[in-house]
Amino acid sequence: MKNQDQYFSESDSVIDTSNSDASNAQEEWDESIRELQVILTALVFPVLGKLLGRQFALKMFTHLRVNRFLRESRKSYI
Repeated sequence: MKNQDQYFSESDSVIDTSNSDASNAQEEWDESIRELQVILTALVFPVLGKLLGRQFALKMFTHLRVNRFLRESRKSYI
């Protein structure tokens, strides 16, 4: 009988260890996600916004300049 009690207590400790391993793995995963969010928020989004903003501004500037040039050239021909 004592042998059986010892067997069950060992299996319980193995289950507890696997649960704690899963818990540790989940905590590490959550921490990795938080670090990725910080990197995206602090570095990637501002740089991406800056580059896209400059490209958009350049396209708008050239679009307005071309339209203005076309309007002026039409007035001179009429």
